[in-house]
Amino acid sequence: MFSNEAYVSYGSLYRSLKRLVPLLNTFDLDIQLKREPIIHGDEKQIRYFYYLFYWDSNWAEEWPFDVISLKQAESLLDKAFGRCQESLLYWIGVNVSRIRKGFTIARDRFFDVFVKTHPLFEQFRKDIYTLYKELTKINDRDLEDEIAFLFLAFISFSYLEKGDQRSISFIQNAFSNASADFVKYTIQWLDRFIDFFGVAISGEEYTTLYANLINIHLADSYFKGNSFFSATTILKQSLTKWLTRFWII
Repeated sequence: MFSNEAYVSYGSLYRSLKRLVPLLNTFDLDIQLKREPIIHGDEKQIRYFYYLFYWDSNWAEEWPFDVISLKQAESLLDKAFGRCQESLLYWIGVNVSRIRKGFTIARDRFFDVFVKTHPLFEQFRKDIYTLYKELTKINDRDLEDEIAFLFLAFISFSYLEKGDQRSISFIQNAFSNASADFVKYTIQWLDRFIDFFGVAISGEEYTTLYANLINIHLADSYFKGNSFFSATTILKQSLTKWLTRFWII
């Protein structure tokens, strides 16, 4: 039983996890509190919550995933995006863990409309296909959707520096999806920002700002939930550490 493995009483565990319910509800998720703490809901939302939870709880100090090593995750990230934010490693850890447990992502309209038309996607797919298949051990059809989801997760939580040539690709893709809400929100935000502050920015600065805002608004459109929550403010820090070790993800 989970409470025995975590060396806490069931009553204490139940009361602590119950504090998570209002937060989980903002992610359109619920939690089973009998015997084992298992989260229920849309798979993409479950993974989003786990990504935020594990990153907030560990901050790269510990690697909480058993089915994939940190070295393997780093190798995949290098192939996919080059070495960038450490937090993206936790997306890999969560995705591979969930897939190996038998949970896969359902095909989404975002994959066809936005992901597979993205100038960076095909190269991304080629770079990671073989390694991701080895890590996840799933069939080719599911693998295609999982790669599309990983790409979407990566670009949604990537932050580009000025001078990063990939910014152009994000803008090109935004132009191809001009009617999408996340593109409209980006244009509205930029117009208001420049008008309100009266700032003059260079073309390179505008491109970088636009690309990063596209990613932020894409994440906001695709995922639901508060990305700024802190697990340790809801649960005792010690219990949070236990959960990152024992939670069935």
